[in-house]
Amino acid sequence: MALSKAQKTPSGKAPKGTVQILSSHDRLQIRFRYGGKRHYLSVGLPDTPTNRVVAEYKAKQIELDIIAGHFDETLTKYKLQAALSTTESNNQTQAVPSLTELWERYCEVRKPVVKAG
Repeated sequence: MALSKAQKTPSGKAPKGTVQILSSHDRLQIRFRYGGKRHYLSVGLPDTPTNRVVAEYKAKQIELDIIAGHFDETLTKYKLQAALSTTESNNQTQAVPSLTELWERYCEVRKPVVKAG
């Protein structure tokens, strides 16, 4: 279960096996333990009631995957799709034309303006 600050044990710690939602510098993070290590996942959204719902959904997804044994240790599965699509589009490279190709294009564009002399 995803926990907010109010749902802690009397010692102040989260119960074992839980996923917490934190606000760090007014940005949402998800904190949990898996494989003996503490993991932090930045949701990438400001701390608002609507964005907390998104963070709770991601936290539940992480919890269920841990329980089912399908946890993605790369955390790629749990990142927002908008962030992933932006990254993918930035990785597409365009072919850089050679100097000769640029010169030929320039000459084609300038042909109507410049008279042969």
